[in-house]
Amino acid sequence: MSKRDDELDKELRFHIAEQIEAYVAAGMTREEAERRARLEFGGIEQTKEECRESRSFASLAVVGRDLRYGLRMMRRSPGFTAVAVVSLALGIGANTAIFSIIQALVLRPLPVPRPEELLQVQVTVSGWTSDSFSYPMIRALAERKDVFANLAGFSGNAFTVGPADAPVRVPGSLVSGGFFATLELTPAAGRLLTPEDDQLGAPLAAVISDGYWRRNYERDPRAVGSALLVEGRSVTVVGVTPAGFTGANVGEVSDLTMAFQALPQLDPNRAGLLAAGNHFNRVLARPAVGLSPKEAAARLDVVWRSIAGVAIHPGMPPGRRDALLHSSLRLVPGGSGWTPLRAQYQKPLYVLMWMTALVLLVACANVANLLLARSTVRRREIAIRLAIGASRGRIVRQLLIESLLLAGMGAALGVVFARVGSEVLLRLVSGGPQVIRLDVGLNVQVLGFTLVVTVLTGLLFGLAPALHATAAGPGRALKGSERAVSGSRGRLARTLVAAQTALSVVLLIAAGLFVRTMRNLQAVDPG
Repeated sequence: MSKRDDELDKELRFHIAEQIEAYVAAGMTREEAERRARLEFGGIEQTKEECRESRSFASLAVVGRDLRYGLRMMRRSPGFTAVAVVSLALGIGANTAIFSIIQALVLRPLPVPRPEELLQVQVTVSGWTSDSFSYPMIRALAERKDVFANLAGFSGNAFTVGPADAPVRVPGSLVSGGFFATLELTPAAGRLLTPEDDQLGAPLAAVISDGYWRRNYERDPRAVGSALLVEGRSVTVVGVTPAGFTGANVGEVSDLTMAFQALPQLDPNRAGLLAAGNHFNRVLARPAVGLSPKEAAARLDVVWRSIAGVAIHPGMPPGRRDALLHSSLRLVPGGSGWTPLRAQYQKPLYVLMWMTALVLLVACANVANLLLARSTVRRREIAIRLAIGASRGRIVRQLLIESLLLAGMGAALGVVFARVGSEVLLRLVSGGPQVIRLDVGLNVQVLGFTLVVTVLTGLLFGLAPALHATAAGPGRALKGSERAVSGSRGRLARTLVAAQTALSVVLLIAAGLFVRTMRNLQAVDPG
């Protein structure tokens, strides 16, 4: 029981006891007096709950008054408000922009059922780990139902769609027949690819993305069953992937998905890519029912020794052949899909996140200095409120609510900055040998992050000035003890300026190192 609830309980029992004594003094028996008093007051717990509700509504009303008062104070100082809001918007917006990219590239799971169950298969050869597999290896692993409930391979691929006189390059994927079953996706229209589509000589079938369906067919259901000219061959559109799913290759968009075995028909010159020696596909799987990832990995290690021969190509050098025969497989979490961009950009993005945090700290110090200067103007107002009975805690709460209002307004503008900034950063990075396509729009996680940053920011820059503004007491402030107040304010201001300077130097050095790192990364082709 909290201290406040304990005090409320004691107070209610005191009033009931007083009423009982009053009834006894009036001539009632004690039993009758107790019964009448309890009926009059109601149950103690019920009365306590009514008091809590009344207290909650009163607290909300007080907060509402504080918010309205804070807005009036901001309207009286538009210059101060504008400078503070823009400073905070830049800091909060920069943090939100970087977090939205990190969330899209590193943290966001694939939009599939139970993504936490998905595992990525990797192969270790002579101490070197790779996530690339040949098509025969994928077929052999998919047949091991004692290890995997479903397993699928996939690879990014661009298709030429349309007639020869007006071709369009469409980003897409080549997948094994169990790809959509492994991801457990439900089509938005039609059906998805199955193992029957991934057979040599099977009719050419394709699945289009929801975005491609919207842009090219205006979501017309008749798109399913229509023909597309892909690489000069007629291909039947059999279905549409659900909205939000753009493939398992994070950072790419798969508007057109076809089976691996369509490759010999689309381009006979590339049919050799499906042979044992070509490792260009990635693998996602779900473990067999009842198997934990660790148990599946242990069973897979035993199974691989018996089927490793599928990785051997007749033209392989003996050393390479022996290394593959003695290779091992391992399972790692695969719920967030696959991309080489994580290894390339994850560390620089986290460095940039720390840098934007420093930017926000500098902005907080700047706004705290502004609030400190403003507290001198409001010193007499605060002193009068203290003199007429307002507690120091009540005034501090009012000032913190004003700070949170500033932070909230900065966050609202910062979200706009973040939306533009994240797109600009992606375009800058895509200026290299790759084009990165990430959905960096607002979502629940990004908005939640922004909310937490906003509250922490408001408390960070608002607490010290609020405590300082109420420290002098009403007597000193009303008597005009300017020297003591100014001296205290000067010390705090000098501390904030020193912190701003130190953070700015660190930020400048980190920015130079980051720019050099990003230039080096732009020149790297992830393959």
